[in-house]
Amino acid sequence: MEHDDNFPHKETTYNIIGIAMRIHRELGSGFLEAVYEEALIAEFNENNISYRNQIPLEIHYKNTRLKKKYRADFIIDGEVLVEIKKTKGLTKIDEMQMINYLKASNLKVGLLLNFGMGSLQWKRMIY
Repeated sequence: MEHDDNFPHKETTYNIIGIAMRIHRELGSGFLEAVYEEALIAEFNENNISYRNQIPLEIHYKNTRLKKKYRADFIIDGEVLVEIKKTKGLTKIDEMQMINYLKASNLKVGLLLNFGMGSLQWKRMIY
């Protein structure tokens, strides 16, 4: 597990972005999120990347665990949360949402992957 305080999990995030770019080149931007999710699973398996998919994350308010859970699209190597989007562009709302997901998961690094544009859009975030 690599770590640089200024750029944690650099190699892992670069690998994920490279895989997502290959998928976007192959499939383009016209499919549902679920299609890109399946393609990522195929690539992660092919490249022997350790991942968990659709992981329920608990949300706490004060000292109460809420019934509502968030489902992380992917957690890679137990260290990077990956959220798939298919929109006309990533927004501040997407970024705020990712920060909340990182907080709920106790992870430090998140990656937003947007397959909805002419080329892959991605945003690496640190909590």
